Amino acid sequence: LLLSGAVLLYTAVIVPVQIFLWDYSDPCNQFPTLPFDVAVDSFFLLEVILSFCVGLYAPDGVYVDDPARVAAANLSSPTAFWYDIVTSIPFSYLDLHLYRQCISGAETSSNSQESKLIRLVKVFRILRVIKLLKFIKFTRSIEDYAVIVCGSTVFKVVRLLSGVLLTLHFLACLFWRVRTAS
Repeated sequence: LLLSGAVLLYTAVIVPVQIFLWDYSDPCNQFPTLPFDVAVDSFFLLEVILSFCVGLYAPDGVYVDDPARVAAANLSSPTAFWYDIVTSIPFSYLDLHLYRQCISGAETSSNSQESKLIRLVKVFRILRVIKLLKFIKFTRSIEDYAVIVCGSTVFKVVRLLSGVLLTLHFLACLFWRVRTAS
């Protein structure tokens, strides 16, 4: 749970920088966070797979660990499996593939078409911002423990301030892109 929160915080801070500040015009540009982004995307994909291996509580309060019922519950919930699948699209794998293609010097016509397609798909990187909503879900899951440790008021203030800071960070990156583009 803490590792998931740390990875979500990393995503909340780095994704706006990746979307709005980095230059995507050169397909052979390796971004400094690429190796770690591959690990983060792998973590989120593993988390989706593991959600089928972990039991859950049914709406009536009964713990269910039957794999068929867990899979049915995950697939029928738009906020569980489908949300995680949409936000876990591994764009960093595409970035890594394109970078390896560039450093190998294999720029044939089919690879050129492939690199154009990958650059087009990078526009959809904005979908990773949706993963930030998962951070809200994480704070709700640790709320009971945090209230016991630091008190209700302190937790609410910290949650509010972190939300405001992440929103300001996102907007600052957005405004930087708008300023440099105009």
